[in-house]
Amino acid sequence: MALDTDHNSPDGFRIELHTQISAPITLGGVPRNLAILVGTIALVISLGLKAPFLGIPLGIGLWAVSYALTKDDPHFFEALKRHLHHPPHLEG
Repeated sequence: MALDTDHNSPDGFRIELHTQISAPITLGGVPRNLAILVGTIALVISLGLKAPFLGIPLGIGLWAVSYALTKDDPHFFEALKRHLHHPPHLEG
């Protein structure tokens, strides 16, 4: 898949771009950083607090919600992070 479809561009200004390079890294359909966070929370509650009856369903629930949000838009959590860091004084 070529980034530039114009064949009249000079040499050196056209690159081949594979979708695997630009796609986010996911684990089970959830972005990698979020998957690690959800797994860590579930393990801390299950093993650290010795409450697996609470930690395992919570982890599965968080994973399902994360998967549902990233199913249609894999960049959902990146956009949410940028939105939360947006200073409110820049709003019109």
